[in-house]
Parts: sequence; structure tokens; C-alpha cells
Amino acid sequence: MILFYGLLIINLIIAIVNAISVGRNWSAVRQMSGMVKWSAYSVFIMSVIGFTQIYLIILLWLSPHLLPIIGVHGIDQYMVLQLFSDITFILIITAIIPSGLLMWYNSALHFWKNKNLGSGAILTWNTFAQVRNISVAVRGLPKAIRRIKETLSGSGNGKGKLIIIVGLAVVFVLLAGYFTTNTIVNKVDKTKPPKDI
Repeated sequence: MILFYGLLIINLIIAIVNAISVGRNWSAVRQMSGMVKWSAYSVFIMSVIGFTQIYLIILLWLSPHLLPIIGVHGIDQYMVLQLFSDITFILIITAIIPSGLLMWYNSALHFWKNKNLGSGAILTWNTFAQVRNISVAVRGLPKAIRRIKETLSGSGNGKGKLIIIVGLAVVFVLLAGYFTTNTIVNKVDKTKPPKDI
């Protein structure tokens, strides 16, 4: 459990650092085109994903208390939680792979040009993260898709209510991740001098 909380804190720190790093150049980057712009957007997306994962975990922790309050009766709460986490997983992992690949490519180019310990450490981390994310996707996507199909197959048993509740929860965590990142980026953009791009 300590490892889980440690990883959660690391995830939060990385999401914050990503948002701050994008915010330092946000005004300038939006005026650009090409690789620099795409790189900034990929870091923005990774920050959104990081915050979305934090909000997902918080909502999953709170859901046993929230589901009865919003009137979820007659639906297996485990089914709600599993469907919610599977759909969110699919959305997150399909955004992580291309964004992470672009971040990895940029860190490899940066290391190739600078060849210093800092850029080497970033490249090492991004390589580890990309390999891990692809591995998680290969193992997890088929299982998540199968569970979603099984959960949503058939009719009755409150499936309509289940879809609405899970859909709203997924939209909530995605929007919360986006607005958290956007708030940090815009705040840093207004307060920090831009770095050389």
C-alpha cells in the first residue's frame, strides 16, 4: 500500500511538472508550428492524463459512499467501478502511447544534441515509461474491452442507468484533469518568463 501511495505522489508530481514546463512557453508555443508545438501539446496531454488518473483514483475511493447517495440500488457496485475504470483506462492508454512516443523522441533528440546527465536521465525515464505503457496496453486493452463487452451485453438489470452513471463519471475525471492542467499552464504562462525554445 505504501508503494501505491508513493507511485500516486510521483504521478501527481510528474503531472504538475509537466503542466509547469508547458506553461513556461505556452504563449510562444501556440504561435509556432511543427515539432515544437506538437511536443508541447504532447506534454500538455500527459499532464491531463496524470491529473485524470489522480481524480479517477479519488473517485474510485469515494464511490462506495457516493453510489448509494446518488441512488444506485439494484446495480452491482463492483460492476460500476469496473466499467468506470476500464473505460477510463482505454481512453488514457490510447492517449498515452502517441503522446509518450513524441515525448520520448524529443528527449532522445535533446540527449543526442546535449549529451549531459540531465538529458540522459530524462531520456532514460521516458524510455522506461514508454516501454511500460506499451506493455500495460498490450496486456490490459484486450481484457478491458472484453470486460466492457460482457458488462454491457444483454439488456435490463439497470444497464441504462449504469451507462449514464459511468459516462458521467468518465467525463468528470477527464474534464477535471483537463481543467487542472489548463489552470496551472495558464497561471505559469502569466507569471514565469519564457525559457529558450
